[in-house]
Amino acid sequence: MKKLLAIALMIPILAGCTTTPTETPTPTNQKLTWYDSREEALLKGLKKEGTRKENILETKQFGDEQLIIYHATTTQGEGIGVAAMQQENDEKFAWTRVSNKLTVRFADGQTANSQTTFHSPEGVHYRLYIGIMPKDKKTVVINGRSIRPTVDMDTRMYYHIKKVK
Repeated sequence: MKKLLAIALMIPILAGCTTTPTETPTPTNQKLTWYDSREEALLKGLKKEGTRKENILETKQFGDEQLIIYHATTTQGEGIGVAAMQQENDEKFAWTRVSNKLTVRFADGQTANSQTTFHSPEGVHYRLYIGIMPKDKKTVVINGRSIRPTVDMDTRMYYHIKKVK
């Protein structure tokens, strides 16, 4: 009987320790919608994410891959999202979200630095670092190394993407 009581008491504790994502996970086999132009795919993708073209922070080219980093509204505040622009035979284009939107400024004013890893549609593994850059700083220390991330001067949000070997 004591064992059953111990197990019954552990269930709520274990349930409380599980983490649930704050955003919908990125499907690895999402059905792509192809468009006739890069611009159309971009605009439709941004609309799907609930943002606008003005919120694109940067488009980064990594070899054949094009990653789009954008200012995103999340369920908890504001943050950064990453998508990839896929291309098929130089004729068709598709927007693919490759990472969950990450919150860096919460509705209650709190801020957070964060990092995540993701795979591009081509299977390349990337690490994304994000946060809020203090006004008096130009670098951040990540894993013991000082880096100069890209900073959006309006929001002070920073990001840094690197390939993981």
